Amino acid sequence: MYRNNTKDLLLQVSQPLSVGFETKWENAGNVINKGIELGISSANIKTTDFEWTTDFTINFNSNKLYGLPADIVKTGSLEYFPDLSQWR
Repeated sequence: MYRNNTKDLLLQVSQPLSVGFETKWENAGNVINKGIELGISSANIKTTDFEWTTDFTINFNSNKLYGLPADIVKTGSLEYFPDLSQWR
């Protein structure tokens, strides 16, 4: 089992063009990754000149993004995320 909390994600955020740059990088937002990974290994056949092994791994993951300030979400560009254009 694992649980990892990543803080201060780097996000490129829009800003007024009067500043001289269209976007800037900000440390904002957090991600929590948690899950479980199970593995099974077996030696099915083992002789002096032949070896057959089997490995099986399965995992379940959950990732949650939180802590984004509302103004970043509203002013962020959807140019890089075309699937999100329906939320404009």
